[in-house]
Amino acid sequence: MSTLSLPTSRGGLLAVGLMACFVLLLPLTEAVHIVPLLLILGSVFMRNQLTRFEGFNQFLAIALLLTVPAAIAAIGARDVEKTLIDAVRIGLYFYAGLVLLMLNREALSARLSDLLFYLVLLISLAWSADAIIQYASGKNLLGFEYNNYRVTGVFHPKMRIGIVLAHLLPFSIEACRRWSAYRVGSLSWLLLIPILFVIIIGGSRSSWLVAVAAIFGYMLFFVWQGVVSRKAVLVGLVISTAAALAAYEWVPQFQQRMDRTAQIFDLSEDSLNAATSMRGEVWAAAWSLFKDDPINGIGQGAMASMTEEQQLASRGYPHAHFFGLDVLMYAGLIGFVAYMLAFAVLMQRWWQAARGGRCGDFALTFAAVLMAMPINTHWGIYSTLSSSIMCMLIIVSFLRTQESERSVVGAGA
Repeated sequence: MSTLSLPTSRGGLLAVGLMACFVLLLPLTEAVHIVPLLLILGSVFMRNQLTRFEGFNQFLAIALLLTVPAAIAAIGARDVEKTLIDAVRIGLYFYAGLVLLMLNREALSARLSDLLFYLVLLISLAWSADAIIQYASGKNLLGFEYNNYRVTGVFHPKMRIGIVLAHLLPFSIEACRRWSAYRVGSLSWLLLIPILFVIIIGGSRSSWLVAVAAIFGYMLFFVWQGVVSRKAVLVGLVISTAAALAAYEWVPQFQQRMDRTAQIFDLSEDSLNAATSMRGEVWAAAWSLFKDDPINGIGQGAMASMTEEQQLASRGYPHAHFFGLDVLMYAGLIGFVAYMLAFAVLMQRWWQAARGGRCGDFALTFAAVLMAMPINTHWGIYSTLSSSIMCMLIIVSFLRTQESERSVVGAGA
């Protein structure tokens, strides 16, 4: 059977298109699996184009470290079928990623790199505008009603728009930096305002922490690389503080969540649970279940039923709401050690991109780090959507980007 030849530029366009498709499908949850499926099917016809790429060994190490322990956890798991399905799904994502990266052994061109970041920014802005309409009028453009608690936007009824936008924030920041270099200058940074506003009214404190980490990390990187001055960063911090105070005064959801968070300083078990939306109870239950099988873990789909059976919490929680603890409970010490090694490799790539001053590569690796970090407290690491996003962002972090000369220096000056 003959195989198709795919020029490098088309390989890059395929990578950008599939990433944009993946982001567009996020509100539909399981529909995102179309992306790796297309790559896996396409690999049959593109075998002659698959060659090693820069970082091949690192990618393979991360893929194996995250996939194999998930499969091992099936041994003795409460629900063997669900645990194996998780392992297969994660493995297929990384196989699809391997195909995509082997088609892109060269860095994306400046034009394709711009397109990648601009498309994610455009999607984020469209979602944000729709969520703001929902917040202001009571319904979004699709007719989904505002629940008077947290905006849902296109993700209705799930309240996850804030956390998704926060994890995509490095793409949006890099898009604004590039656009500021050869379009409208510093005014381009105003495009982040609606995205940040929706992250705030999304009401998820996990998304606020991710957004703060993204902004703070970028400020340090920009100052280090001389992209912006220390004075500009100081002005940005003052504006951010003023915006936070204004949000506390005028956005009830933000005020309520901040007041609730402040209860943590009462230093009691009840105040910890109240401040963290019962996270203390969930973490204690997960830790107890980890001790049931500390080597291999209890596998997928077991936490809710086992929590109720052992009366470890007021209700059955599906995951630990803490990635590191989730891995310990799910895959035991075997999985946790492997996960931390994979995260260390990811951190190494992020540090290399930062030291090299490669802004595009920094954005891609930073997004992957923020999604995979052990202290992520919103999702379960093996949940369908979160694990899919984590795998996709890790895959994309291995794409290398180019920038036009105009966008390399002084983008924010």
